[in-house]
Amino acid sequence: MPYAIIRHAKIKTLGNLAASAQHTFRERETPNADPKLTPKNQHIGATNTAELLERFQQNLPDKLRKNGVLALEYLCTASPEWWQAASKDQRTAFFQRSLDFLRDRHGKDNVLYAGTQFDESTPHLVAYVIPKDDKGRMNAAYFVDGRKKLNELQTAFAAKVEDLGLKRGIEGSKAKHEQVKRHYGLVMRGEALEAPEMGVIDEVSVVLGKPTRSAQKAIETRQALLERAEAWECRQKAVKQREEVLARREMDVSGREFVVGHREEMADRRLEISQQTENELKQRIVQLEALVEKERADKRMFMEARDQALERARAAEKLLGKDSGRDLSF
Repeated sequence: MPYAIIRHAKIKTLGNLAASAQHTFRERETPNADPKLTPKNQHIGATNTAELLERFQQNLPDKLRKNGVLALEYLCTASPEWWQAASKDQRTAFFQRSLDFLRDRHGKDNVLYAGTQFDESTPHLVAYVIPKDDKGRMNAAYFVDGRKKLNELQTAFAAKVEDLGLKRGIEGSKAKHEQVKRHYGLVMRGEALEAPEMGVIDEVSVVLGKPTRSAQKAIETRQALLERAEAWECRQKAVKQREEVLARREMDVSGREFVVGHREEMADRRLEISQQTENELKQRIVQLEALVEKERADKRMFMEARDQALERARAAEKLLGKDSGRDLSF
């Protein structure tokens, strides 16, 4: 019976979040993804890294614990053989239940992004979650710290999709993923097996502790070839580790560059808004100054009209005074 699979990763910086999101949104080269199938990927909550970062910044608390976990990244999938046999309805049900499981576990508002990816060898759901506990505090340990909580996570998720034909992995198993050896390493091992063979006399001489010249030569050749193969494999392992370190550094630098660029873009946007606001204020000031000037002009006209009325009133009083002193007798 195929297995239900859920994995998580802790993300502690916006740079790491940006680097992970660039992979999720295929904004960086993704060798294990088929670009022809990428348009089939679906996104809920954000459609690019910038939108995801903006959502996180809007939902993160003002104060964060130093070196605290900003986000949990989840991956939900199933064994490859299940995807090969699953119907379209089963696939849809798997993705929907995976999303419901994370929303029930963390709260719908804290699952800021979920996306289904069909362009890799095994379809899967990716989600980014703000790890707030039931008291609203940033607390990733509440969900994923400790073997007990991780076992409970695996068990609960498997129960959510069990009726789709999936089961939980073996609890407490210590299965190891065997790494495939490099081609040249295999060649070197094969070369070691092709060293000169020893005949019966040679083998007896080795047992007696007095190897013949041909036996000694065969032993030395095999040992030298095996040492060469082991040395090559050690170098390849060191090179691979170095490549992984450089890849992580590249992702971190790329993520930081993206965050810096995003912040610069936000700063430019704020500057543009402030300039627009400043222009609007200047226009309003001009309008107010024009209004004040009009009120002053109106006031001057009023005062002039009042003065003229007073002058006419005084003139009329003088005329009335002269008329009152005139002799009107016959």
